[in-house]
Amino acid sequence: MSKNKVLIRKLRLAVYRTSLWVVISPSIRESIDQVEDEINESLELPEDWKRSVYTFAYSYKDSGATRYLLFLRPNAKPGEVAHETKHILNMIFSWNGIRLTTANDEHECYYLEYLVNRIYTVLGYYKKYIT
Repeated sequence: MSKNKVLIRKLRLAVYRTSLWVVISPSIRESIDQVEDEINESLELPEDWKRSVYTFAYSYKDSGATRYLLFLRPNAKPGEVAHETKHILNMIFSWNGIRLTTANDEHECYYLEYLVNRIYTVLGYYKKYIT
């Protein structure tokens, strides 16, 4: 969905039966407003919302289902995307009872790669078709 140069891509994530919304626009504030309109709920705007990326997650009280939101500006740097994606990965693992380990981090690394690749596909689409 694209409205006022806000792109919302709803991705179903493998294995953990959850969704990640990748939201891209030049304004994080406009992105948050658009998502709030769509979900009919208020998200708490972070004090540092002027950054080029922001991550938010919540679970539905009635069903316990989770949703992860990644807000990006089109000019987000690779390191910022990786940083926020790692937060999402940590939340997914934590909410699913998976303990991170340095002794065997192969699953974590593959899932991080999977998430970053999907996010960059959406970012590429935005840059090609929206801007």
